[in-house]
Amino acid sequence: MKKINRIRSILATAVFFSAAPAFAMTITADYSLLGTVYQNERGVLSNTNGTDVTDIFKSNVQTSINYWQNAILLNTWNMTINFKLDTLSTSIAGISHIDSFDSNTRPLMTTISVGNSATPFYIDPTPADNSEFKLVDFSILAGTDTVNSGRFGAAVDTSASGRYDLLSLILHEMEHALGFDASNAGNTRYTSVINTTRKILTVPTLVSGLDPFDIPVTGTHIDGDTNFKIFNNTSLALPGFNSGERALLSGVDILAICTIEGCDASQVNTNPSAVLQPVNTSPSAVPEPDTLLLMSVAGLGMMGMVRRRRQLRA
Repeated sequence: MKKINRIRSILATAVFFSAAPAFAMTITADYSLLGTVYQNERGVLSNTNGTDVTDIFKSNVQTSINYWQNAILLNTWNMTINFKLDTLSTSIAGISHIDSFDSNTRPLMTTISVGNSATPFYIDPTPADNSEFKLVDFSILAGTDTVNSGRFGAAVDTSASGRYDLLSLILHEMEHALGFDASNAGNTRYTSVINTTRKILTVPTLVSGLDPFDIPVTGTHIDGDTNFKIFNNTSLALPGFNSGERALLSGVDILAICTIEGCDASQVNTNPSAVLQPVNTSPSAVPEPDTLLLMSVAGLGMMGMVRRRRQLRA
């Protein structure tokens, strides 16, 4: 009986760990305003004509969400982002707006609008890998240590050249949606940590684990033109990314959000790419069993066979 109880205990432990939720924030995408996304031969998006790219659009959104959820390990924060296409200025590819805040004064509901009138987009069919771009990491000295200030690269694939990368745009607008936004008067966390006189955001040791360092800010962006342009290649840097370029989350972007939203060093992952998984745009109707659970069940089977053989020998 003790052996059977031990087996049950092993199985229960396996099920617990296989079902344990990630210790991170939760971002939910709301597509109720999105409709069907079409793309014409020029790469422009619309809700009316062209090739249906809705699933690929959503996979780029989900990959962006995965990046941010892997970066911000603040499990007390749940938010929803509404996505839609909208007619924007020809010079604007996308915009975001914080609609409401939760009881901790963090964004609760936000809206991201993607331009549907002029901007030609590259919508990556495999957004979890970056093979279409030659990415380079940049670092700056922060006190006595270094911090990643950019993950950035130009297209090496003709399909991505000459068009704005949707993944980069969504990551960019999500950073605004997560709180790097001065346009909403209710965004008190942002206004409380930005030094408007010096126009900086100071990342404290409590958040980064490094010596305190300053991020230059212009409006609602990291300023990429000051300090010899050392912050130029970050997801929110000015002048930002151009067509045919990809900008992923940098350590500076992540630390900026964590400074605004009240993380500590244990709630920050400045390399979210390391744990990023491909997004399945056509999930199976029956989910695959967890690997750990399969191993545990297989182990139980082997233990049962051994026990039965011993009984037969006896």
